[in-house]
This record gives sequence, structure tokens and C-alpha cells, in this order.
Amino acid sequence: MLLLLAASLISCSQKNTSTDFEFREGDIILQSLNSTQCQAVREATDSYYTHCGIVLKDNNELIVYEAIGPVKKTDLKEFTRSGINRHFVVLRHESVDTSAINDMIRYCRKELGKPYDLFFNWDDSEIYCSELVWKAYQAGGIKLCSLRPLKDYDLSSSAVQSIMRQRYGEKIPKDEPMIAPSDLFSSPLLIKVYENKK
Repeated sequence: MLLLLAASLISCSQKNTSTDFEFREGDIILQSLNSTQCQAVREATDSYYTHCGIVLKDNNELIVYEAIGPVKKTDLKEFTRSGINRHFVVLRHESVDTSAINDMIRYCRKELGKPYDLFFNWDDSEIYCSELVWKAYQAGGIKLCSLRPLKDYDLSSSAVQSIMRQRYGEKIPKDEPMIAPSDLFSSPLLIKVYENKK
């Protein structure tokens, strides 16, 4: 009997093997990746974090929905190991209920396979990482933070200028509403519940 109880407790635990942290559905994981675009994002947002995903259940297992290329489901352990130095931070909304979680899951499943949005447009034809997370919460009836126009970010660095010229040419959409990982990090509705060492 004791062995069955121990096995049950182990199987129900959703812990990352590198930590004792227990993830919950709705948790948002932020990390930093290495690429030209990520360097531009770091400089434009004055933030270390350049990528994010949302933790939800699939077949009773916690996974991460992320927009990195097409929207996909990623193994939780794999996601937490993919950032620079395997560093990540976890943000949590403490008042998410089951109904909101179910709406988030439905939204993310619907978005699976949608192309990555290199132009960071706010329409629904393509999608980028923080847009996916923000809209998943919106589907659950929660507005995590306000959107910001592109011109509100720091567009002065050479890395940012180069990316914008490549993507937009001379017609930079400075009034396009956007959301960055840094905006999620600063949301007053989210609390930081875990961060490992950089």
C-alpha cells in the first residue's frame, strides 16, 4: 500500500528534474535565446528575456505551447533547458480558474501550426511568442497588460535598426500594437515564482 501511494505521488508531481519547482497550468516561462533577432529584442526592450511560452496540460502532462517557427507543443524539460545557460524565470497569475485554463488550452490548440510572425503584426494570420501567451490569457478572460506601439520601444541601436530595415524597408509600422516578453515580465498581474541561476 505504501509503495502504491509513493508511486502515485511521484507520478502526479510535475517537477523539473533540474529543480524542485512545481509548475502549474497557466505558468509563463521566460528565457533568452541566441539569435540576431533576440539581440535586437534585448536592446529594444532593455530586457534579458527574448522568448516565452505558456505551460498547459496535454494528455494530462504539462507541456509548453510556444511560437518559435510554427506554434508547437514542447516538452517542459526540453523548454527549460533551451535558453542561454538553461536560465529561465516563471511568472504566475494566482487567480486563474479551471474555466480560464480550459479556454487557454482551446486557444493554443487552435493555434498549433500557425506560422511565426517575423513582422510582429497584431493580426491573427501569423503569431509570435509573447503574442501567443497574451492572446491565450485573453481567451481565458484575462488581460495581462496593455499593448504598446512599436515606437514606444528603444529603436535606436544598430541591431534594432538593421532588423527593421530587413523586415520593413522604409515603411516601419511605428504605430503597430505589440507585446514583448519584457511587458509580460512587468505585468502587475503576474508574480515571479521561480528563477534559476543565470
